Amino acid sequence: MLSGFGYLFGQIAVLLVLAVVVGVLIGHFVWPRQAKGRLAVPPQAPAEAEASVRLVVAEQRLAETESKFFVAQSAVTETRHKLSEAHAEVLRMSSRVQAMSDQKEVEIGRLESGAIAALESTMAAHRDQVADLAARLESARGEVRRQSQLLDVERGRTAQLQAALAERDAHLADLKTSERDRG
Repeated sequence: MLSGFGYLFGQIAVLLVLAVVVGVLIGHFVWPRQAKGRLAVPPQAPAEAEASVRLVVAEQRLAETESKFFVAQSAVTETRHKLSEAHAEVLRMSSRVQAMSDQKEVEIGRLESGAIAALESTMAAHRDQVADLAARLESARGEVRRQSQLLDVERGRTAQLQAALAERDAHLADLKTSERDRG
């Protein structure tokens, strides 16, 4: 898009320079010039004098326009230079942003890989712990069953001992009553 404007400005500049050159040549060869500060032209009639004044005014305007054109042309050249510098800076910044984005993606990938590896090792360690705890729980349940069986056996013995003690106490009570009756 900018190259199209540059081409257009170049075309306008060439036409203006060509017009200035043609105007200077016409002014140099067609109209007589002053020689050492004096007019080399014979005195003119009032209409010719007015035309001559108009011509001088037109030449001054042309000179002013030429100077304005050259100022504008230098401003356009400076603006183009600044624009190319800005475009180069945009390209540099774009490449830096792309590089940072690529670096970010690599870093995120590295962090994700590290996190996944840490998670997998933690999960493996926890699986081992869970398996160990499950084995210990099963072992504890087996121990509880064994202790429950031993407790049941002890309760049976206790019941037998209490029955035997109750029988002995009843037998002793019978013996005491029979001795009292005898005695």
